[in-house]
Amino acid sequence: MAPTESRLEAVQPQSIINVHTIQNSLAPTADYAMIANLSPSVTNFSTNGPGLNESKPTLRGFNDGSYNVTIDGIPFGDGNDYTHHTTSYFPAKLLGRVTVDRGPGTASTIGMATFGGTIALETKDPRPEASFVPTLSYGSWKTELAHLEFNTGIIPKTSGGSLIGSYQYMTTDGYRTFGTLRRNTYFFKYIQPVGTRSHLTFMGEYNNIKFNNPNASPLTGQQILTFGRNFAQVADPLDRNGDYYGNNYQVKQTDTGFIAFDSDLGSGWKVDDKVYTFSYNNSSHESPANNGGATISPTTGKVVAGTDLAGRFKVNSVRSVGNILAVTHDDAMGTFKTGVWFDYQHGPRYQIALDYNIANAQALGMVATPSGFLDPLAPKTLGGYVYKMHFYTRTWEPYVEYAWHPLPDLTLTPGVKYMRVQRVIEAPINQTTNLLPAFFGQVYSKTMPLVTANYRLAPHWSAYAQYATGFLTPPLAFFQEDHPENNVVKPQTTTNYQVGTVYKTNRFNADVDGYFIRSHNLPVSQINPNQTGIINPNDLVTFTAKGAYYYGVEAQATYYVGGGLSAYVNGSRNYATYEKSKRRIDSVPQSTGGFGFIYDHAGFFASLMNKYAGPYTTYQGAPNPDQPLPAGALSIVQGGFTMTDLSLGYGAKVQGSFLKSYKIRLQVNNLFDRKVILLKSAKATAGAFNPLTSTYNPLTPIGFFLTVSTEF
Repeated sequence: MAPTESRLEAVQPQSIINVHTIQNSLAPTADYAMIANLSPSVTNFSTNGPGLNESKPTLRGFNDGSYNVTIDGIPFGDGNDYTHHTTSYFPAKLLGRVTVDRGPGTASTIGMATFGGTIALETKDPRPEASFVPTLSYGSWKTELAHLEFNTGIIPKTSGGSLIGSYQYMTTDGYRTFGTLRRNTYFFKYIQPVGTRSHLTFMGEYNNIKFNNPNASPLTGQQILTFGRNFAQVADPLDRNGDYYGNNYQVKQTDTGFIAFDSDLGSGWKVDDKVYTFSYNNSSHESPANNGGATISPTTGKVVAGTDLAGRFKVNSVRSVGNILAVTHDDAMGTFKTGVWFDYQHGPRYQIALDYNIANAQALGMVATPSGFLDPLAPKTLGGYVYKMHFYTRTWEPYVEYAWHPLPDLTLTPGVKYMRVQRVIEAPINQTTNLLPAFFGQVYSKTMPLVTANYRLAPHWSAYAQYATGFLTPPLAFFQEDHPENNVVKPQTTTNYQVGTVYKTNRFNADVDGYFIRSHNLPVSQINPNQTGIINPNDLVTFTAKGAYYYGVEAQATYYVGGGLSAYVNGSRNYATYEKSKRRIDSVPQSTGGFGFIYDHAGFFASLMNKYAGPYTTYQGAPNPDQPLPAGALSIVQGGFTMTDLSLGYGAKVQGSFLKSYKIRLQVNNLFDRKVILLKSAKATAGAFNPLTSTYNPLTPIGFFLTVSTEF
């Protein structure tokens, strides 16, 4: 019944969130970010509804892209900067467990950014009995969800083969005006025993999603006062502020699949091999404005640029194929592990300028594309292209480790892994202000030693310690600049230390830990401050700060009171500080907290869950984190906030009927209807904070979701 827990065998802090919590305590529309938010040191919020908009959770102050997200052990993410899109992969109904590992793991832990931790998603396995489980949900903002799951059970004449498959459709208008989202998700997983010691597993998932992309998110203070805290877009196609929803939307397709083979070879040897692929394809209409396009001047009859309603169409795609091989051997003294991870990614990235004035576009003979009329005269483009490129990334990571038992209650696990990453860009038009071509590559590599220890102090009590080194290659933004000196920037490296203890009995489990992470070559990007006229957001100045320190303490505990009632609490105190300037890193919450109650007895179940996200600091006019705040810079602290969610339900099995069971549940998010507005970016006027021009993220108010599921 614990919403988060660790294992006595743990070698680093972790929060295991089981399927019971996912299905009974969270909104049916939840994504993995909402699930991970139950963990200490994780912060996440919604601006359109639970799981109804993309979100970027932070972990110990590390932003998305500085920690891993895996699905059944496969690291996935964007090809340009290793970030993720929470609504585009694996909704909650597909998941059987989520584990938040707050640390780099052992040498066999793979991924681009292990030092920041791993959010490990695990898909459901097939059930041993045949079943059909339809789920229907309806909630606030006309949110509808239908999920159909079937299990074949053990299929006769297949020597134990079984299949799970599901289809999910979700639609919502969203809390924000015209914040609509439509999604179709398909999933299957088939497990086939091979003999008595081996298995073949086939998994596939496909996700198609379309959602409006609010141009006004985040909102300025003036927009909130004028239009309301839920303002996003308008229905007027002639709107000259860039807020028409028909010019602000994204269409995305993702797929993930693997074929895995695992076998017990005997004499202590085991092998596990997994061949996988995933893709992410984003087609985005964005950045509408009335200072683009090409028109014919009514006075001169000549073509003029930059005076028409126009926009941008962006494509960002990645296809990854890879293989994960793991070999283990158990002997009297411990477990030996070795293996290798290989991953190859490539994809196009381009953005073109569009003219939304159809009459003018046709009169000027502009080329019609499926996304609109390509405007070759748009300012700051080359033939209508803002940029055009193709990227390639090859990752090679072998490892070796040995879990040694020098004493019956002590496990020492030294290990080492080597990581080599080659990044290549072929850009006829690079993403820079000069629009020049760029063709180059860079190879990064590092050997990373690690060691962990776990000591069983008593049957229900253990302690652990960990030392590790980390490595993260620069994002593609380091190559997409007019500043060639940044193309040889060093990759980020870290040194991680942490200690902790875990206590578990049938009625009480608890764990506490402390961590310290030293980061070198911290990447920092900002818009070029030397621009004049219309600011180009693609003109970036990217450099590496000297480094940063991340440290803190974390704890979580659950106590079974009795009669089906449990109480839980967790929390963290997190510090993230630039090394040279000694100031806090931007927008990193200083603390987190969670507390509440779980009830499950005689078919009735309920949960009351509170999440606290602590204060954070934002800056304006502070470009270099290695230097103290300059005179006139703003330092604004956003206060913390608490959100409370309530879940109430009843479920029962049915005897002697084709209906095996049923369950009905009411989910209430933001139970006390707190009107939270979070500062995104501070702006100054005459050297003073200006709340009207500063930008904010308004969080969603109270939301209700009624869900009914049955099993046949």
